[in-house]
Amino acid sequence: MLTVQKGSIAHRSAGCTEKVSPGSSFIKQGSVPFSGVNEGSEPIELHLTYLKPKGTPLRYAA
Repeated sequence: MLTVQKGSIAHRSAGCTEKVSPGSSFIKQGSVPFSGVNEGSEPIELHLTYLKPKGTPLRYAA
């Protein structure tokens, strides 16, 4: 899960675009390609929280 702390990001995933502003969150699923673009003039600050089953690796080999 990514939470926008500062700035805003245009989150593009699975054929749609969503503008995410400070205080809002979105989930990036591991198997779905992600594209995020800063369309503003302010730098973006994101906080990332990993949600995964206990004991599983952080990264999966494809």
